[in-house]
Amino acid sequence: MRATRSSISPTTSPTTKRSGFFSTREKPAIKSAERRKTQEFAFDASDFAYLQKLVKEKSGIVLTDDKQVMAYSRLTSRLRSLKLDRFRDYFELINRPGSDEIDHCLNAISTNLTSFFREKHHFDFLAKTILPAVQKRATRQKNLRIWSAGCSSGEEAYSVAITICESLLSSAGWDIEIIATDLDSNMIKTAKAGRYRKQQLTSSMDDGVIQRYFDEDGSYLQAKTRLKSMISFSRLNLLGSWPPFSKFDLIICRNVIIYFDKPTKRTLIDRYHQALSTEGHLFLGHSEKMDDPKKQFTSLGKTSYLKAG
Repeated sequence: MRATRSSISPTTSPTTKRSGFFSTREKPAIKSAERRKTQEFAFDASDFAYLQKLVKEKSGIVLTDDKQVMAYSRLTSRLRSLKLDRFRDYFELINRPGSDEIDHCLNAISTNLTSFFREKHHFDFLAKTILPAVQKRATRQKNLRIWSAGCSSGEEAYSVAITICESLLSSAGWDIEIIATDLDSNMIKTAKAGRYRKQQLTSSMDDGVIQRYFDEDGSYLQAKTRLKSMISFSRLNLLGSWPPFSKFDLIICRNVIIYFDKPTKRTLIDRYHQALSTEGHLFLGHSEKMDDPKKQFTSLGKTSYLKAG
């Protein structure tokens, strides 16, 4: 889900998550003549226009005009590794029947910055409001379904799993499933491994929590089997077809829809509404605004929403 966008360029902090999307911290565009002198490969306005069209069709991402330098710098390594001389040859390869190069292309232009328990108020809301409500509703069947749509390298999904383990009085008898998806296949591999540098955890978790859910592995910490077994990671283009899901109690889609144009954003919000259970919740990113002309969601503040109707 990362995941996975509109012509706006939001202002974000250095820790802003990007799941299959673009960071605003890019170098400013340089003059055309100067750029041509320094470029290893020819990449003019028509090449970039074609890339914009291709990326929009395949992923829904809107590459804004100020991203031309970024796109060039991210894709040159692909041309070198494929021993190609021109971007036009690269586009021909992408469009060749049976080619999976579009996946590598989307991976290359993606920035994935995230952290454990980022936007902590959402995890507090999950622990103090959503989980008690789900427990109260549960009768014979104790089911909990959560979707991290745009999971990047997995920190969000593992943070959800830890919150559940720390909050439920007992997980006995509960069928708990966390679905975590992203557009970037490289990020999915990292997320499945569940192996992170120690400083990635120590800044957001106390020692007791780390010891309960991670094992020491040199300068890394490895998610324990107990935690990993709660999460199913897979690659998914949010604008493509979705596998048959059970209804979700919570969908987390943060810093994703801000990169879609308005019609695409509305389509995705409609699909999330359909995928949620009757009293399901949706979390968006701190810089995202709900565009909900059908009034399908009730705002609870701090980009937390309750399904309405």
